[in-house]
Parts: sequence; structure tokens; C-alpha cells
Amino acid sequence: MIRPRMRRSKERVLVVGGAGYIGSHVTLHLQRMGLAVAVADNLSTGRAEAVAALQQPGKREPSFFLTDVLSPARLEKTFAAFKPTTVVHLAGLKHVGQSFKDPDAYWRSNVGGLKNVLDALDAAECRRIIFSSSAAVYGEPRYLPLDEDHPTAPQSPYAETKLACEALLREWSGRSFENRQENRAVVLRYFNPVGYDPYLAFAPHIHEERAPALADAILDVACRRLLALTIFGTDYQTEDGTCLRDFVHVADVAAAHAGCIEFMGRGRDRFSIYNLGSGRGVTVLNFVRTFERISNFRVPLHFLPRRKGDIARSWADISKVRREMGWEPKLQIEEICQTIGQLCPEPLIPRSANVDCQPTIWQPWGAVNAQ
Repeated sequence: MIRPRMRRSKERVLVVGGAGYIGSHVTLHLQRMGLAVAVADNLSTGRAEAVAALQQPGKREPSFFLTDVLSPARLEKTFAAFKPTTVVHLAGLKHVGQSFKDPDAYWRSNVGGLKNVLDALDAAECRRIIFSSSAAVYGEPRYLPLDEDHPTAPQSPYAETKLACEALLREWSGRSFENRQENRAVVLRYFNPVGYDPYLAFAPHIHEERAPALADAILDVACRRLLALTIFGTDYQTEDGTCLRDFVHVADVAAAHAGCIEFMGRGRDRFSIYNLGSGRGVTVLNFVRTFERISNFRVPLHFLPRRKGDIARSWADISKVRREMGWEPKLQIEEICQTIGQLCPEPLIPRSANVDCQPTIWQPWGAVNAQ
């Protein structure tokens, strides 16, 4: 994991979407490094509890701005008040399935929101941005592991908006100014962030409840808040028929953002793209089985057919970010699963047998989505 050397007195980082799952972890990591940090969020999917936790006494408290990326006026006020030197942009809509149902909302929020943020950067003469993108821009892999030069072929409106955002940033980063300042942008293509920092374990449901990530889903079932974990697709060409994904701990992802700030401060490339993953693929079912082995808890499963837009196999080549920024994930799947089990407020009650449902269009009350 990178341990960047920061000019702490000069860096002022605005985390747009900083009350969300990844955003709150990024904010916490930057706080721990002693940087001046502010959170901008409309709290539509982010959590006020996350902001409150980040503002606990004894810590370098982040400022909080109730801001919406679709409101240029509110963004302008936020930038004018905080005067950031770097922006980390994580706000936006993120669920593949929902993007098919309402693609206009995704284009409006993700692409339109980024345009407004870039306008605010220009008005405030802030020249650096780190953008939260997704491995979904690659589409169906032509080869594995996926490196940053792999062709992009988005297969969902969500992924299309992420690729459109990358194009906006590439154009924005090419601008220069009379004072010779240059815009710089770093795009981070996340694979599958999971896990929690123990400090933020008070409220693991920082995600939207409509489509929780795999770690949240397992935790809900283990804590008996939900009846079963729904896994979509059992006929993929993988060892057990379930999707194969690259799971990376969110704390490692947060550390990469700190490395980006130092990286841009060294005056390197004006536009860069990096994969953030573990560099290894694990099937959804193997992830569940690892959690069961470590926690001694059997997760009831409910299988459904494939979802539209899901990719069969995907994992990252992280050699570029390792070589250029010195970033490497520290936490492996076993440690991720261990932290999930530790978040349950009461000891897990072992189950002697699993409850595997056959594929069906019926989904029982309380079943959740494995992504």
C-alpha cells in the first residue's frame, strides 16, 4: 500500500460524494494523513451517519457541504467556501440493472454532474481531479487480466456514462492557461471494492438498499436481517458457474486516492488511467464459501438466472499502478471476509446446513443481490 509524503499544509481535498461507501473511506484515509478534507454530498444515497462519524472529536474534522452535482450554484458556493487544491469525484448513480430502466437519469447524474463539477473547478481555478470510474467500461473481456489498454466496449448505460465521463476528463485535462497552470486528471477504474474500515463499521449500509454489494448482502444474511443471498447466474464458464470478479478491500482503494494526490503533485502525465483491483479473480460462490469457512456460518443461497449486463469473468492487471504509483493491495479475500464477520453486532450463530433454492423467477422476501 502506498504511503505518500504529503505537503500537508497546502493540500485541500474536496471529496464529492464523500458520505457514500467508498467516499467515506477515502475521506477517513485522507483525514488520518492530516490533510484538510471536506465532504460534498446531497445525502440521497450517502449517509449522514458517515459524516457524523468522520466529524468525531479528536480527529481533524472534515467540513461538510450539503451539495448536489446537478446544482451549479451550490457547487460554486462549495468551491468558493472551501477552496480545494484537489477534487475527488465519486458522486453518481452506479447500478447496472437500474441503468437499463432509467438511462436518462444515469446520463443526467453521471455525465451532467461531472460537467458541472468541472465547471466549478474552472471557476475556482482548481486544476486537479481524481475520478471514480469502473471496470465495467471494458465490457466482455477479449483477454485476461484486463489492462488499461484493453479496448472499451460498455454493455450497460451505466458503463457508457462512465466512459463518457472519461472522455470529458481527457478533454478537460488538455487545457492550459495563461499562468501556465495545467489541468490534471487521474481516472481510477474500480473493480469490486468490498469490506469496511472498523471505524466505519457502525453503519455498514452506506450503500443504497435497493442493490447492496456482495459484502453487505452477506452481512445482512449473517445478521439475520435478510433471509437469503441471491446469486444471479449459475451457468457461466467458470469453475462453479457463478461470475468471477476481482474483489479489492475498500481501505486499499482509499489509499490509492492518497497516492494519486502525491502523483499529480509531482507533475506527471496530465491524464492517466489506472486499474484498482487485487489482480486475481474469485467467483461469487467461492467468496461466499470463504466467508463460511472463516466465520463457521452457512449462508442460505437463492439462485436466479443471469442479469442483463453482467460480465462472466473480470479481473485486473494492476502492474501499471504498481509501477507508476507504488500502490499494491494489502488485504486479501480471507482478511476481507474476516472483517465482514466482525461487523455483525451479535456473534454469528452457525447453521448446520445450507438452504440452496433452485433457479426460479420467484424471489423470496428479504433476498438480496450478489454483484
